[in-house]
Amino acid sequence: MGENGVGKSSFIMQYISHVFPECYEPALVDAFSKSITLNDIPCILEIVDTSTSDELRGLADQWLRCGESFLLLFSLTSRSTLEFLKGVRERLVERKGKEYPAVLVGN
Repeated sequence: MGENGVGKSSFIMQYISHVFPECYEPALVDAFSKSITLNDIPCILEIVDTSTSDELRGLADQWLRCGESFLLLFSLTSRSTLEFLKGVRERLVERKGKEYPAVLVGN
């Protein structure tokens, strides 16, 4: 999660397919999956790449409730994108409680 333009989709594409997209056309929502092994247990990560569009606010709330962990991205060149995540964190606390797994990434 993070503001538009912080590199969420590029970050995910690099993780999933090990390529940096030269040309990217933003979508409101993209979903990806990746097989991994965690503590010798095979797992499938389901990753939802979302836009911060107001059109998706209701869906984003649903993803916040259903999500098991969160990747919060901000731009190292824009402090406002980090400030934006404070609001995201507040929404997470409202929907998930204070304890939820999350990773904060400066891109």
